[in-house]
Amino acid sequence: MGIMGEEAEGWMQELLEVFSVLVDRTSKPAALLEECDLLAINMNNRYQNINFDKFKPVMLAALRSLLPQRWSTIHETAWEWL
Repeated sequence: MGIMGEEAEGWMQELLEVFSVLVDRTSKPAALLEECDLLAINMNNRYQNINFDKFKPVMLAALRSLLPQRWSTIHETAWEWL
């Protein structure tokens, strides 16, 4: 099944499952770093090829959904630079 027109790869689904936790942890840098480290270790052990360019449109859609009151075109532009 596709996500936003992209093939739903295992790593993408796994990242989407924890994405709301990562967004929630942005106000606590140490907790965010720990979550990212754990996710990176897990994904590195499980997946050979990860194409994060495919994830970008999915990430932006998830952020719009998770932060509906705060999200703006300024945020969209800033995240597109990543």
